[in-house]
Amino acid sequence: MKKRLNFLCALIMVIITVKIIQDLNEACFFVNYIHEHLTDAQGKTAYEVFAFILVIPFVYPLVRGIVSFFRFVLNVNRDKVFVKDNVSLLRWAGGGLIYMSVMSFPSILINQKVAQIPLNIGSAFAHESFHIMMGFLFLIIAEVFLIGIKLREEQELTI
Repeated sequence: MKKRLNFLCALIMVIITVKIIQDLNEACFFVNYIHEHLTDAQGKTAYEVFAFILVIPFVYPLVRGIVSFFRFVLNVNRDKVFVKDNVSLLRWAGGGLIYMSVMSFPSILINQKVAQIPLNIGSAFAHESFHIMMGFLFLIIAEVFLIGIKLREEQELTI
């Protein structure tokens, strides 16, 4: 059972890492595209400053969520499966992914506007739907772990 759980956790880590790298590559493409097509220097500088300001609150929860999921996998490898620390780690991982998705909506819409693509909220949501689903999945798993911890504690108290 432990090998399957480790395999599934590793698979989730690989999928999330690939998706984040793919999103960063797409973001760099948009920045380069916009940088090439803006003609005045003030517009380029204003866009770069605005994009940097949008990235600042985006980075911490993302990094904290990824580190939390890695720590969760390490806890599982150390046979610390039903401990309260795992619940908070999974909540941070899920919250980080959801926060990242919510924070990236404005940047996606701004990139569409600057690139003179018609604004489409549906395409922005489709772009971030994977992260939102994974975030809620992590939150659900955290609650399942919390129920498991309570059941284990009740079982230890019964004679």
